[in-house]
Amino acid sequence: MSSETKREKRISPTNSVKILLISILIVAVTFFVYLTGGTQKVFVHLMYIPIILSSLFWGPYAGLAVGIICGVIAGPLMPLDVSLGIMQDPINWISRLIMFLFIGLLTGCMLEKINILNEEKHQRDLKSPFYDLPNAKKALL
Repeated sequence: MSSETKREKRISPTNSVKILLISILIVAVTFFVYLTGGTQKVFVHLMYIPIILSSLFWGPYAGLAVGIICGVIAGPLMPLDVSLGIMQDPINWISRLIMFLFIGLLTGCMLEKINILNEEKHQRDLKSPFYDLPNAKKALL
């Protein structure tokens, strides 16, 4: 695959929609967490949705990148208690950031492995198990 094809694939309209979706999700979850009182409530865990989706769409490195973005937004930039103006302790937001990174990386690696195994199975299904020659399924493609 040439570099032009790869570049076109990265800037496709589908990718633009996915980037917009992830961005909207991050902003919406951030706003929702702030409105519900800060990170002391359970709603900060909604940040896993854009992290996992980015890992699904683009792999483990995108999961890491979105994990960093979500960790910083839900970390030092988001108060523990909005009404009292209490900010989070560093141990809280640093540990959350590490978890976001871990989930993004792990989800992306698992999804890549699943895709590789599915492709190998698909290739095996197109060959005769006895003669290593194309079978009827391959002829119909």
